Amino acid sequence: MESLIASSHHYYVMFLTIEDDPGIDEIAQLIGKRYKGKRLSNTIRQTRLSLDEPLGSLSLLVHNKQQASNNTIKYFYDIYIGNLKKKKSYFLCYPYSSLSKNILEILKGLHTKIYFYAGNVEKVVSFVKQNLIGQSETALYGPYTLSIVKYSAEVAEESNAKVVSLTGISPINSNIYDVLNSSASITLTPISLKMSCINTSDKREAIELAFDKLGNYRFWLKRNAQLDVLPLLNLVFSFLSELDAFDYATRLSSSTII
Repeated sequence: MESLIASSHHYYVMFLTIEDDPGIDEIAQLIGKRYKGKRLSNTIRQTRLSLDEPLGSLSLLVHNKQQASNNTIKYFYDIYIGNLKKKKSYFLCYPYSSLSKNILEILKGLHTKIYFYAGNVEKVVSFVKQNLIGQSETALYGPYTLSIVKYSAEVAEESNAKVVSLTGISPINSNIYDVLNSSASITLTPISLKMSCINTSDKREAIELAFDKLGNYRFWLKRNAQLDVLPLLNLVFSFLSELDAFDYATRLSSSTII
């Protein structure tokens, strides 16, 4: 099954645990219906979700439109599913945030409880700031390092500014970050960030994962680079789990602030 991505595309992610776990292949088939899905590795599957309406850019629609025998048009979207190291848990990737509604409606067919993981932005910021190596990076596992390259926070008690965003090599290790957080007249509440995770021994294995306090995650995926990027979602999930930086929910937010 060839990728429908023309060159590269944003993908959203949900991390979830399924109480009565049917297994990765059944989940892929449930979402893909007549598509059995493609085995990318022992832990990752690719399938396709079909819709009657188009979503997204024309460059993508050129690749994902098919005409059925009854002259109806169907649009297909690549979905990626991976096993997480935690039992009964998965990451599920999709190219548009609105597709989460379609996917969750399909997953209702499992007739079991599903739990979602929202990253705790404040805990991640605190950990990385306290464990910096040099100016920007934090050691993760083995050759992998992690850095925060974007930080956003809500501003309390301020009528002219609601959100402040800082970007760069390490915005939380900057003078402007320290000034904002030490000011007695400014109260900041972190709401989202973007983490860069990279294998220093093989820089093809890299992901910039943005996430917000509502449980949304997003990253860039290049065509035919799935096996360089998708396994890093397991790495990030393990990091957040060990940090106890997850808030748990029984439903996924329909809003996003990333």
